[in-house]
Amino acid sequence: MRNLLKNPFATFSLAALIVVILVAGLRPFNFAPKNRVTHTEKGGLTFSRPGIAYSADMIDLGPEAFTVELLYKTDRSHSYGIPRILSVSDANGNEIFFIGTWRSSIIVRNVNAQGSRSGREIGVRDAAGVGETHLLTVTTSQEGTSIFLDGKLVKEAPDFSILREGIPLMGRLVLGNSPDGSNQWYGEILGVGVFNRRMNPAVAGDAEILARSAKFHDLGRIAIDEALLSKAGDLAEDEREQVKAHPIWSYRILESIPGMDVDLEAVKAHHERYDGKGYPDGLLGEEIPMGARILAVADCYDALTSDRPYRAAMKREEALKVMDNNNWSQFDGRVVKAFK
Repeated sequence: MRNLLKNPFATFSLAALIVVILVAGLRPFNFAPKNRVTHTEKGGLTFSRPGIAYSADMIDLGPEAFTVELLYKTDRSHSYGIPRILSVSDANGNEIFFIGTWRSSIIVRNVNAQGSRSGREIGVRDAAGVGETHLLTVTTSQEGTSIFLDGKLVKEAPDFSILREGIPLMGRLVLGNSPDGSNQWYGEILGVGVFNRRMNPAVAGDAEILARSAKFHDLGRIAIDEALLSKAGDLAEDEREQVKAHPIWSYRILESIPGMDVDLEAVKAHHERYDGKGYPDGLLGEEIPMGARILAVADCYDALTSDRPYRAAMKREEALKVMDNNNWSQFDGRVVKAFK
């Protein structure tokens, strides 16, 4: 990662990496609410009532392959039905496929046009106990489907695919429930990501590790008072210190989860500044890990082009101008140049 800027193709590589982070990591489904947040919009997801969240827009799962990642914790065991951790429905509200739990088992079911009773499914027994936090990865293509738990392959089904041959998969995510409101799941969803490609977590490269790090880099916000994160006015000094602690919380939470293939140092240092005035450690220039410098640029661009309680989203040109004005103070100017 540190040698990236020395490569003759560095500009293209850095730009591509930041785009990967923005598409696969920061947008559109990075969020860190507890599952019971009500009437709140975060990261493109709308919570309509306790425990149920819908993606605001239709998502393209990719015509050939895609991967879904969930960081979650189940609160109770179910002995009836199959409560949905995640469900994907089409434009008409019909379920396409779901990932759910039954007792301590994980179920992945492909729902065909005739309904779930005639759909195929694969499962993993005794995979996830109540009260345990797990990273679940389901990756599929026409060649088959694999299930990873905490980075380890636990199920491989070459003859099972969530994709429907010849039919584009466009749909809406439903978290914590099925589209019709039945089979409610109880727990906490700490993060969710959708990648428009098949991905093997066991052999992830730098780009995918950093993209995953981006997706969970603000996970520590769950330890911060929600009122501070959504406050429209200026924060008091003690309130600022609480908010500035979130990279450390992110680091501690991710470090404690087995199988989380993330760049912990990049997560911890993504609010460091090139001039040494950042936090939490006040790192200066080249002391800041390259992954953190890339995350800082992607994170800032995402923040500037998103609506905030205190301002509307900026257009791309406005955001890039703001970032240009902070070259070599907040950012490594080479990373900003590559991104532009």
